[in-house]
Amino acid sequence: MNTSETLARLRELMGKKENNVNTYVVVSEDQHGSAYIAECDQWRAFISGFAGICWYISPRMRNDHTPKDALLFTDGRYFLQATSQLDKSIACVMDPVRVLILGKKYEFTFVQMYRRGDQAWQHLEESSRIGIDATLITTQAASSLSKNLTPGKSTLVSLPQILVDQIWIDRPVLPKNPIVHLEEKFSGESHKSKLGRRRDELNKKQCRAIVLSAFDEIAWLYNLRGSDIHFTPVFFRYAVITMDSATLFVQGGAPADVDVKPYKEFWTSLKELKSEGKVLVAEIRLSSAELLERTILPFCIPHVIIKVDQKCDRS
Repeated sequence: MNTSETLARLRELMGKKENNVNTYVVVSEDQHGSAYIAECDQWRAFISGFAGICWYISPRMRNDHTPKDALLFTDGRYFLQATSQLDKSIACVMDPVRVLILGKKYEFTFVQMYRRGDQAWQHLEESSRIGIDATLITTQAASSLSKNLTPGKSTLVSLPQILVDQIWIDRPVLPKNPIVHLEEKFSGESHKSKLGRRRDELNKKQCRAIVLSAFDEIAWLYNLRGSDIHFTPVFFRYAVITMDSATLFVQGGAPADVDVKPYKEFWTSLKELKSEGKVLVAEIRLSSAELLERTILPFCIPHVIIKVDQKCDRS
């Protein structure tokens, strides 16, 4: 299936009643906010064929659901790579500060954006609906997008699932490689001691739980290493820490002294944290889905506390 066919099928899904969006954001990061991603999370590469780093891809339609264009946002490091990997009909626009739409015949417009937050959405029709997957976009990115959409009365719409998955028939499975324990003589501190310090932070901030999703944070906290992503010593996981429990959500096994639940149960377990409870999270890693219906005080291993108020239209 070539780029034109892929985009056509994606636009069909965008126009369905249950989705009803005229722009869809395909990000480069995975659900953990990592730019280093496994093969199963290469949504951007599947849609465009582009294997470099970009901020996101936005296939777009007009309000009457007729095809308009698709934008790929990256920077000057990837111009040569983009011209060789993107579809031959793609126009490469190298203006550093403006977004240009170069006509209906192009499947993609390749754009260099130094000020992408200010100008990326200027060409949207008024009252557009921009579809996102709330598990893939961070609260910071969603907040930035929302602010730029407000003048045109456009809104972010959290879709029930990742649209690309519905057309990616042979998508690779989630890795499930062995997890290795890093001995204390190398880590310098046991994971139980680190958990104790995290609970001290919970008590100090009068919070119910700490939710961690970043690969490096959890690998450090539990003194565990993996190989789920090429050339990085990490593994797929989430962690939820309370005053009386610490649960690691992983694909495979873990050391006997670590409480483990299946990776896919994370989102269900997250709902058990009642909305009136305060939860510490890393603001720059927090996905919009983790934030919904919950009071959040952002947190990261280096302690930073800032209040966040993020709203996402799920209509």
